[in-house]
Amino acid sequence: MRTPIPPRVLWVAILALLGLAIGAGPRPGRLPTLPEGTVLVAALEHSISTVDARPGDRVELRTVHPVRLPDGGEVPVGAIIRGQVTHVQSGRGRATPELLLRFTIIDIAEDRYAIASVAFSVRGRRQPRVTPVAARGVAGVALGSGVAVAIDGRELVLPAGKRLSVRLTAPAVVRYRVMGDSRQVD
Repeated sequence: MRTPIPPRVLWVAILALLGLAIGAGPRPGRLPTLPEGTVLVAALEHSISTVDARPGDRVELRTVHPVRLPDGGEVPVGAIIRGQVTHVQSGRGRATPELLLRFTIIDIAEDRYAIASVAFSVRGRRQPRVTPVAARGVAGVALGSGVAVAIDGRELVLPAGKRLSVRLTAPAVVRYRVMGDSRQVD
């Protein structure tokens, strides 16, 4: 015959398990955060060109590497970073082609979060008055965190799949999974 467990021992065991469950979550008063300076490497979903881009056009990137965070969490591969074209100048005539992108949202799993990031800026070369025929072709100079390709030396194109680095300028409170754990961190 089994000996019954005394109620006092049972209550101590229940409270100990509750304490473990509560202690396994994030610390009270601290929310999971992508720290300022976090760099997210992501690929363009669609190409962008100074030929047809307009301010306000949407831009989407998809992360290509997980980003490991100090508390053991990670931003997974495939998170979507959303932004828009904020400035575009065609390289027609003697104008210098320019493209400026700003990223403000990250989608992790099914959740959307606001982010603040460094603007991505690309500027081509200014055209000389007379372009020698032999000098025409693919050329370009990029400022910022990526390289662009110029078509015939006059327009900038960021092709689909081009990897860009997005650096956060402020912490972003998010929700993500702790590595090696199926629990979601809130």
